[in-house]
Amino acid sequence: MVYRTDTEWGRDRYTTQEDVLRRGSKRVESIAEAIERTTGATLEGRTALDYGCGVGRIAVPLAERCEHVYGMDLSAPILRDASANAERRGLTNFEAVGVPELDGLAGRYDLLISLNVLQHIRTRDGESVFERLVKGLRPGGVGFVNVVVRPPRPLRSVLRWTFPPRHARKRDRRRHRLNPSNLFRAVDFSYAYMMRRSYSLDRLGRLLAAEGIDTWQVQYNLNPEPHGFDSLALIFEKPEA
Repeated sequence: MVYRTDTEWGRDRYTTQEDVLRRGSKRVESIAEAIERTTGATLEGRTALDYGCGVGRIAVPLAERCEHVYGMDLSAPILRDASANAERRGLTNFEAVGVPELDGLAGRYDLLISLNVLQHIRTRDGESVFERLVKGLRPGGVGFVNVVVRPPRPLRSVLRWTFPPRHARKRDRRRHRLNPSNLFRAVDFSYAYMMRRSYSLDRLGRLLAAEGIDTWQVQYNLNPEPHGFDSLALIFEKPEA
């Protein structure tokens, strides 16, 4: 069964670390609700891996509900900030780990979270990461993984991405107004960048099926902005061995 949820998009502006964690707590609540609604599982008592944890926006609130949380990121300074945020909240069950340690965590977590991370990795490399993350999930574990979705009509999307519709903000229309002097300047080459980092739901589904996960749900996040890709969260449960 697949259900759709249209969520409101907006630019997050954080002023303090506490503001980051406060908004992260709300996001964890929505993730917990989605997981429980679709799989019946709860976060309590689980060992979680937050892949791409950053300063702990999701990982630290997760640690307030889970038995143990691994926060994984590429940047050592960022991981130190995440550990400091956990310490400030008096949490001793948060463990910062580097990305090279991913394979060593296989079989040690039964909750997988990754938000707005794979979209920064080239698609084929990101699929490999996704496969390793799912392989490492313990039987009976659940996952919530967010990815940017590949548009169904890429050429049409080029125009949508490059030239805003009439109802777009005046500032955007002025910036993209075509005339002979700014024809090339109007083209937004970031579209090609995002295309290389967008994912096929069919290919991700095949990777899940290879791990015995033949039932999964999708939460769609539809982006109404002319310059934006839609995203989705895959919610799944790995069958018991």
